[in-house]
Amino acid sequence: MSVATRSTAAASELRETPRAPRRMMLGLGVWGLMDQALISATNFVTMVLVARTLGPASFGSFALVYTVLLFSTELQGALVTQPHNVLGAGLTGLSYSRYTRSTAFSQILLAGSLGSSAFAAGLIAHGLGWRSAELLLALAPAIVAWLSQEFVRRVLYTKGRMRAVLLNDLVSYGGQAGVIVVLSSSERLDGASALLALAVTSGLAVPVGLWQLRDSFHGAARRADVGGNWQFGKWLAGGLLAYWCASQLYLYVTAALVSTAAAGLLKAALVLMGPLNVLLVFMDTAVPILLVRSLMASGERGFRAQLREALILTAPIVGTYCAVVAVFAVPLLRRVYGERYATEHSALIPLLALNYVVIYASRLLASALRARRLTKPIFRGHLYAGIVGVAVGWVLVRLGGVEGAALGMVAGAAVGLTVVLRAFVAGSTTLHGRPAGLESISGDGIV
Repeated sequence: MSVATRSTAAASELRETPRAPRRMMLGLGVWGLMDQALISATNFVTMVLVARTLGPASFGSFALVYTVLLFSTELQGALVTQPHNVLGAGLTGLSYSRYTRSTAFSQILLAGSLGSSAFAAGLIAHGLGWRSAELLLALAPAIVAWLSQEFVRRVLYTKGRMRAVLLNDLVSYGGQAGVIVVLSSSERLDGASALLALAVTSGLAVPVGLWQLRDSFHGAARRADVGGNWQFGKWLAGGLLAYWCASQLYLYVTAALVSTAAAGLLKAALVLMGPLNVLLVFMDTAVPILLVRSLMASGERGFRAQLREALILTAPIVGTYCAVVAVFAVPLLRRVYGERYATEHSALIPLLALNYVVIYASRLLASALRARRLTKPIFRGHLYAGIVGVAVGWVLVRLGGVEGAALGMVAGAAVGLTVVLRAFVAGSTTLHGRPAGLESISGDGIV
């Protein structure tokens, strides 16, 4: 069955049971936001306790390794889980289970490759006598376990089983928070133990997730499904690489040009903005699914209503949080992390707050583009933002230190927002009398 035929069948099914935009948002949104709140709180507690224990310099080294884990997760998102969230949302029955089995095969290969690479890097670092060897060796199982747990939870997202997602994350992230607190209380917390705690608790949640998805892997894996995911995700993956040049690369540039302590301070400031990831990750996961269903059930009108609902529910939260953090920036750093993180860089957190406002707008528009299967403009936005980072980022860090790094992030994010906004406006028209985004997977929106 072709993608177009499957989309038509799924659309007919959805039209039989239409749901109002607000009800759709609340149906996935309440449980989804609770889940993202759990994840954000766990990551916040983990990073704060590790930062307070290690101090800026050692925390900077941990942050550099931990960022590799985050990159691995984002790469899997681009190539595996985001395609499943969008392409799988319109499938049912055997077609869905075969597609999910094919996607699981890709996920296993990716997680295994990245984990093996981290382990090899750890062995090389150990042979060279580098202090980062212990962190890299602990990173290997953390990558495999975290990516595996992320896969099962995101497949549950596709099916709209938000309570099951929350249960799975209670095992993983709830367990992680508990272990981190115990390690900190017993004064045994360091970078390597934090990564191993993450690996163990994520690993425990994987079999739980497989049991929750026991009916989702019937049928044989198909090469066409793997190819379809690649066609959808290749622009997202390319955009991811460019995005990290426009944002996370600054952490490494700061460590190289200033010091690991400066990188630690930059990461600590970014962690203060971390609670906003509750909404940002929600928009990357639940919102595209909601938009796809609205587009197929109610056409362009339903699509716009659902997007407007997402904006109304999230924009005030982002704006308020950024304003509060920007006003109380320096006292917050001292209060949360201690005197070792006291800084005179008063503009650092306000700049990062502005950066998050721009990122929020970009993420919302990117969710709309993904729902239309228009992923190439997302790649272009990240590419141009990455060019800004590579071209002038090191100059800004050299001249302004951590504040220069934050300014570079804002500049790159603004460029990316401009690109996706233009693509969103251009893609809002209909194609041949049909809602934009329901075209075949091999159409102009993908290749």
